Amino acid sequence: MKRKVIKQGNNTLTITLPRDWTSKFGVKVGDELELEERGRQLLVGSSSTAAIDKIQIDTANMNERVLRWVLSAAHKSGYDEIELLHQTPEQLKVIHELVKDLYMGFSVVEQTANRCLLKSISKEVASEFDTVLRRAFLVALSMADSTLEMLRKGDYENLSGLVALEHSNNQLTNFCERIINKIGHGNYKKNSFYYVIAWNLEKICDNYKYICDYFTGRKLKIKPEVLDLLQKANSFFRSYYEIFYSHDINKLSKLAEQGKSLMKETTAMSKTAKNEADFVVLSSVMQIVLQAMDFSASYVAVNGFKE
Repeated sequence: MKRKVIKQGNNTLTITLPRDWTSKFGVKVGDELELEERGRQLLVGSSSTAAIDKIQIDTANMNERVLRWVLSAAHKSGYDEIELLHQTPEQLKVIHELVKDLYMGFSVVEQTANRCLLKSISKEVASEFDTVLRRAFLVALSMADSTLEMLRKGDYENLSGLVALEHSNNQLTNFCERIINKIGHGNYKKNSFYYVIAWNLEKICDNYKYICDYFTGRKLKIKPEVLDLLQKANSFFRSYYEIFYSHDINKLSKLAEQGKSLMKETTAMSKTAKNEADFVVLSSVMQIVLQAMDFSASYVAVNGFKE
């Protein structure tokens, strides 16, 4: 939409606000609005909570995987109320699982045979982003260390218990992505880069979950050299965490060389792998290294430039 600039007095320029917008957010004469410069753009915002972002979704004919994608996207997009129609009993189980394990601050507030309403019962605060992102890093690092330790000990029975850490990481990274889409993180120029970091952090943690799922309850042999590579991948991932929070991007050059070396070593060992168990771990190692390296440009964008 466009608005014409109006001159008032000698030096004051004004524009009118759209009536639909002011009505939606309950803006009245005398209210204060937030203004933010974004280059050539000027963002006008209201702190009013009068309006709630809602969406209605018909879940008929959705299988479990599509339902998970749709609900995850709705949550990350910043909707406060998500109304689901025509869900089956099987879908309801998935919905309740996601609310419990994925949606921070959400609850199922209404449920009938053909309708389910999910609602945000807490207010997201942008200032929580940094704390939650760091917690997501620490959860992923804890899962990485514990997975390696249990594999070295052959403690395959208890690997399934580590999956709870992956659920926690999903919850934390999804919250970060929701904050970015709904509110934003400080400097708007860095929003997309923070999103990439949260996204890759979730994907890295998934690799440890895949390892845990594969080995749980199975008595399989893994070559010590393969576990040594997993340890190197864990250390590589931890180095990115340390660089991010020390704001020392000068160490990225050395880390990039380590990444290339790790990829070369993992590829060579994969070609000679004799059993599936070794190959599963090596495949995850390769993904962990690649996804950690994907942090690099975003790290520089977030920490490397002085405004």
